[in-house]
Formats: sequence, structure tokens, C-alpha cells
Amino acid sequence: MSSKSKRTLEKLAAGLAPWAWVLALGLVSAQCGPTPPSPSPDVGVVPDTNPIPDTNEPETDTIEPKTDTAEPDTIVPEDTSPEQCPPSVTCDDGLKCTEDKCAMPGLVCSWELYSYTCLINGVCRDPGESHPSNPCLLCDPVVDPMKWTPLASDSACNDDNACTTNDHCQGNDCVSNDSLVCDDGDACTEDTCNPAKGCEFPPIQSPCCDATTALCDDENPCTTDFCDESTLQCENEPNSAPCDDGDLCTWKDTCSGGSCMGTVKKCDDTTPCTLDLCDPKKGCQYQALDGPACDDGLDCSTDDVCMGGTCVGNTSNCSCLPSFGDAVKATSIQMGNGGHAGEGLDIDQKPSTCAPASGCSGGIDNALGVLSTVVNPAFVEQFQAGIGMLLMEFLNTQSSNSFQLALYGGALDPANTGCNFQQSKCDYLADSDMLDSQTCAPKAALPATLTGNTVQAGSTTSTFPFKSAIDGDTYLEIDVHMVRVNGKVTWLGDQVQTFTGLVGGAIRKDELIAGLVTIPADQMPVDKNIVIGLINFLTADIDTDNDGVKDALSVGLKVHAIDATITGVF
Repeated sequence: MSSKSKRTLEKLAAGLAPWAWVLALGLVSAQCGPTPPSPSPDVGVVPDTNPIPDTNEPETDTIEPKTDTAEPDTIVPEDTSPEQCPPSVTCDDGLKCTEDKCAMPGLVCSWELYSYTCLINGVCRDPGESHPSNPCLLCDPVVDPMKWTPLASDSACNDDNACTTNDHCQGNDCVSNDSLVCDDGDACTEDTCNPAKGCEFPPIQSPCCDATTALCDDENPCTTDFCDESTLQCENEPNSAPCDDGDLCTWKDTCSGGSCMGTVKKCDDTTPCTLDLCDPKKGCQYQALDGPACDDGLDCSTDDVCMGGTCVGNTSNCSCLPSFGDAVKATSIQMGNGGHAGEGLDIDQKPSTCAPASGCSGGIDNALGVLSTVVNPAFVEQFQAGIGMLLMEFLNTQSSNSFQLALYGGALDPANTGCNFQQSKCDYLADSDMLDSQTCAPKAALPATLTGNTVQAGSTTSTFPFKSAIDGDTYLEIDVHMVRVNGKVTWLGDQVQTFTGLVGGAIRKDELIAGLVTIPADQMPVDKNIVIGLINFLTADIDTDNDGVKDALSVGLKVHAIDATITGVF
């Protein structure tokens, strides 16, 4: 346990008017001064240890003979100089925190306490000085220079016990409700705590240990090692703990039979003009191809062929060619947990309703939030591998506060396959299925407004085909209806740099179940029938076709995106 620092107090102001004690009952004669009265232990005065000795002798009348010789009167001038205490008189009380004074006439001693100190029980204390045996009491001349001042409740203190943590003042006592946890993770040591020193780990006498070295450790994370002291034999039982096989071409690594094994990750950037490879040390790699026939996604183009990893066709007969503007690419998508602010949006624009009923408020709709713990790990893998990218395009944000926000599925442009798509600005291709083949207009274009840095977008008629990775090579493709977006953007000049916020919508139960049915059972991270049963159990909360019947489950997705460039389509 690390040593605990003493509480440091700020300097106390010295502006407190000085306290004075006059140790006399009144004026005394000019020849002597009585011993000052002894103060009580709580008064900042010490009895005078040097009283003025009484040297008066009894007077004896002496009759001088009278003579008739007359002498002239002599006038002695009056002494007007101030009367000083004689050097033999001292008023020193022996305390460094008091100013000692002697006044005439009367040889009156007085003692004044310096304003920046304390005098407690006859002992001088510096400001901020703690009680010798109680760290929750200290000298505070501003509060009371004659008494110990308690620290505020819950103030940090040191109980001088190295085996406690979070020491704090409670009343006038330093207490701790927490004990220091001593565990060095070594099976061959005893975990103990010494109140004076803290954690100590003396070796255990055991046939399975050589001093502090465990003889049964086989250095395999996929076995649980222990010693059977009855047989003096080491046991190494296989476990099913998470592990890392060191291969970037696998994921969901788990111990099995004493070995670390992972599921093979399929690298697929969904672009036909790249060769999808995987390097165990580097992960997914996409090699640009030249020559193979392909489909550029435009119905009007002909003779489509891969060139430098991009599908290029003859567009001379096309009525439009797609072009793109300011865009960002999602680096993280997580399903919100429950129907509260920050986890979803009001999809149906009805503040009086929310979902799931078990935990929602403020009109927030996120019925599918109960599946967040199942879906979110797949989202993490998806974005780290560059699978199923989401692009957001900001159209005409500079012309007015009203604009269009377009959503696309995307893939890394093969021209910059080495670009770090999770941290850097990269070039991307948009999914051509998200564009009208005749007009090149985006299909998922949401009417949007920009107020300061806040973006709000949404349409009850917009549909966004969403592609989500369930396993390394398995996808769930579903349509999200009534899409809405709400978040904050940052700018560099007139270009959006980041987006952080929520994307919400509604997924029809029948479409979701139909999509899950097509996924092989062994590719699901959990039993598919359990997931389908859960979806059937969930109550639809959104009516997507306005027929008066709620047919869809709302969903809220927390999204963070960074600057990107859309260079074409695939």
C-alpha cells in the first residue's frame, strides 16, 4: 500500500485581531507587582515565574535635631521622561506564540497571542497542525485559536494503518470502511497485510512450490493449473477461457482442449475489383485488380471492367453520372441499451409513447435495445475489419440551414487500400444500389436542418438498406424504415470533420425474422431459434405503413464518424 499523504492546508490569514490577557487584578504599587494569576489550561497565559521580589523594609522614625541655620529653598525640576520597567523585571511566559509586554506605571505584565497561531492546552500550535493523536482535529486560528477545530466530514485523513484505504473523517475520528486487497496472483505466496508496512507476500511451504515459484505453471493460458497436495502431482486441466492465438485472420478466439483456437475471418470488401486476402500478421488485405469484368452499378454503362481496383464502364449512354460532396464514414456503431435519452430517438414523433415498456421515457423508441449485448460485439468486429461501412453525405449545407443528409453502404476505395479507415481520412466507394440508376439521386436522402453544430434529419418515407455482420463471413441485410438522425458535427472550414449522435428507425418484425432464417445456425453467435423467439416475444411499437397496426420494432444506433471522401460507386 502506498504511503498516504498528509492533508495540506492553505495558509491562514493573519488578520485576526490579537487576543490579549492582562495578568493582574488591577494597578499595583510603583514599587512592586504581585504574581499574575495562573490561567486555566485552555487560556493562552502562563504564570509569571519571575515575580518582583519584595524589598521594602519597615520604616523607623528618626528625629533630626533642629537647627536655626536657614537654607535657601532648592527647586528640583519635575522628571517628565516616560517610566520604564527596570531591566530586572521580566514578563517572559516561555511561549513562542505570545508577545510578552511589561507596562508602567505598576509593572503590569500582559501577554498577547499572535493572530496566526493557536494556544491549545498551554501548548503553541502552528496553523494547520494536526492533533498529535487525531488527524481529524487541527489548529485553525480563524475558527478558534484556543481549541482544536474538527475537519469537515468525509475529509481525507490517515489512520496510520497501511491495511486500510479511503481513510476519512467521521465526526472527530479518522475511520476507514475499506481494507487493502493484497493479491500478487502467485499461488506460492501467502497474501497478508502488515498494518505498519502494507501488503506482504511470504512464501508458502508447499510441495508444489519452490520458494515463490509455482512448479505447476505450464505457461498455457488454456489450462487451469493446480497442485494435488495429496499426490504431490501437478494438474493442468483444459479450460474455455478467452485467448489470443496471435492470428489476425481469426476472431472470437477461445480455449478448447488446452489450445487457443479462433474462427476464420472472411475478408470481403464487397468490391469485385479487389482480391481479398488475409495476412496473419496484418489482417485483411485487398489487392487491386485490372482486367476482370465487373458491374459498376450503373444500368446505363457498358463494357464494365476492373481498372486499378475500380470498376469502370462506358458511360456515354448514361443520362447521369454520380458525384458526391462532403462526407463522413462511421468508425463505430453501437445499439442503444433501452429507451432513454442518449440511447435512441422518437421515431414516430409521439412523445407519449416509448419502448421498450420495461425501461423507457420521454418518447424514446428503441424496442430492439434489449438485443444490444448480442449485436454490439458483432458491430465492433465489423468496423475493425472494414466490413459493412456506413457513409453519410452532407448535401448543400452551405446554401442554407436546410439540406439533405444521404446515407450509403460503402467500401474502401482500392486506390488507397493501405489507408487506416478507423483513424484517417480515406477514399470510399458508395453502394450503387443506394442511388437511383436514372437520376443518380440518393435513395436514402433525409430532409435535414443545421442549427449551430446540431444536425436533425428524418423522414417517415425514407428506407435505408442496412447490412450488419453477424459473423466473419455472414451478414444480416434488413431495411430500416422511418429513418431519423440527431447529432453534433465539428467543422474545419466549410467541411464536416466528425459526426457524433444517433441514427434511429423501425425494422419490420416479419422482415427481420425472414433475414435471420436465411443465416446458417452455426454462423450465429447464439442459438438462432432463441433470437427469433425473442423477436416474436417483443411487442411491435411502430406502424410503418399507417394501417393502424404496429408492425415494426424501433431501434436506436449510437454512431461516431470521421471525415471521408466518396470517390465513386461499386
